[in-house]
Order: sequence, then C-alpha cells, then structure tokens
Amino acid sequence: MRPLDHIHIIALRQHGIVSAAQARAARISAMALVMMCRRGRLKRVSHGVYYDPLIPRTNLTPLVAAAWWPRGGGVVSHQTARDVRERPGAKHATIHVTVPKSFRTKRRVPKHLVLHRAAVPKKDVVVFEGVRVTTGARTARDLGRNNAPLPAESIVPSVLETNYEL
Repeated sequence: MRPLDHIHIIALRQHGIVSAAQARAARISAMALVMMCRRGRLKRVSHGVYYDPLIPRTNLTPLVAAAWWPRGGGVVSHQTARDVRERPGAKHATIHVTVPKSFRTKRRVPKHLVLHRAAVPKKDVVVFEGVRVTTGARTARDLGRNNAPLPAESIVPSVLETNYEL
C-alpha cells in the first residue's frame, strides 16, 4: 500500500484531517508529508496537522483539526462540545479545546481557538462523529465551572447519555 493510501484511510475517519504523529505511526516520513504537500496531495492546516483534499470538508473538519493542533493532546470541550451534540451540522466561529495543564507552546494560538488547561481523563472523552469531545457529564461540569449559560434542555440529554454505575 502506498503512503498516500494510508493517509486517505486515516483521513476518511477524521473528516479529512491527518496528524504528523498518525503519519509517523503509519511509517510515513516527515519528508514524504512535505512532498505530498508540495504536490498538492495534502494541505498543511497548521504545524503537524494536514488536510486531505480528496476527502470532502464537513462542518466538523475544523473541530478535528483543532483537537490535533496541540500535538494531538486536545479535546473539544465546553460550549463547542455541547454544540456538537445539539447541532452537529453547525459552523463554529470559536472552538473550545481543553489541553493538558502541562501543555506549552511557543506557537501563537489561532484566533478561533480558546484553550482551557485541565486534566481530562480518558473516561471523560468520547469520539462523537469522528471528533474527540468531552462526555456530556464532563461538558456540563466544565460549563458550570465557567458560569456559561446552561439551558436545561441542552444539559439533560447530554447527562443522560452517560452510563452511570450504581
């Protein structure tokens, strides 16, 4: 299988987005990614994040890219996580991403991203339509902590989706 075929397979599951780390895991070199970009087979979104132009863009493509922007350590959270569940087809002018407390970067944070620093255990992360988002219960806690408006009709379905063990 050609390296580009591996890229297409990864991108299909993630609304056209592929990270350099995922390419490395598929044994695709950094130079191969550079050459794919030069030939127009990939488009660089940001450092270490690429878009496969053969995969149609969706409204969720920017969310997947945002979660991969902080070296793959981010998860879509807060208002954006709530909106993804309520209105998956909506466009997002601002994307909230939670990164580990230890995350540091010298790169400028894109204007459309709002970074929150907190520990997010794996049990608080789900993949919703190909996007890594916080669970409904975690989203409700995050929104409550930030005093964001919490309409009851949006919180109840999100909290009910979580499986609680008694």
